Amino acid sequence: MQGIPKVFVEKFGNELSTLATLTVPNGRVWNVELMKDGRNIWFGGGGWHEFVEYHSISNGYFLLFRYLKNSTFHVLIFGKSACEIRYPHGCAKRKNDNQDEIEDEDSVEIIGSLNPMPPASDSTSEINRSRKSTSPIFRRSKRRKMEEVVYLNESDSTGDESEHELLAILEEMGISVKKNFQFITAEEKERAIATARLFRPKNPSFMVIMQPREVCGGAMYVPFKFAKKYLISRDAKLIKLQDRDGIEWPVKFSKAVVGGGDFKRGWTKFSKDKNLKEGDICMFELIRKKNIVLKVSVF
Repeated sequence: MQGIPKVFVEKFGNELSTLATLTVPNGRVWNVELMKDGRNIWFGGGGWHEFVEYHSISNGYFLLFRYLKNSTFHVLIFGKSACEIRYPHGCAKRKNDNQDEIEDEDSVEIIGSLNPMPPASDSTSEINRSRKSTSPIFRRSKRRKMEEVVYLNESDSTGDESEHELLAILEEMGISVKKNFQFITAEEKERAIATARLFRPKNPSFMVIMQPREVCGGAMYVPFKFAKKYLISRDAKLIKLQDRDGIEWPVKFSKAVVGGGDFKRGWTKFSKDKNLKEGDICMFELIRKKNIVLKVSVF
């Protein structure tokens, strides 16, 4: 059984029937029973076991559910390497022609990994996230799409990626990282790779995994390579951080003596307004070079 995050249930639970429809990229459609107990809803009963078995899903896989309408979800499946799986091809049961897959303004994305649903009788049970036991948070995008990163597997990190390989993967994607990136946990490395592959930035970008200094210290270090090429070279002193809703925060950039630099005045307000927590992954994408604007996505 797989639990549905309670924040999702609170907003959309009344729309869900007792039978959900799951579609995957190869066109196959699966009917899965939705089990309910009060405000707890999970995929279980008929259909879910077959769905998991057919796609060889195991602990450590990431599943992205996009909620469309009428208890219908479009599902993407990512393996332990954070790459999307090759979907089996067989007799695909396709949707009826009049059943359109429409990504509307209220579609919802949930990124998560497989984890069993605790027994419904345990009223205190929660869906755990890989970062410290904080409750799931939905974040709205410019199109009013909401998404949540739900990492349910604390014990199963791959551990196969070396520091070198991790940095190489991110650099290939044009993503700069902090110089102390190697001190993050194996679990955070796995999340970082998965986030980068899902994010796929089109512009110069850098990634920061929030640590106590960034959350509470009033400053955030900008990776040397990115700072030198896009901020220091332009003598940037005041930049703007833009969230997915287009709201902007002015932040002062200060060049560091040893290279790179820091976001200082204005960073604390941004951090508080966006409710950043230790373990959050922030992607900063350069969307305007003149009067610099960085778009910030939080995962």
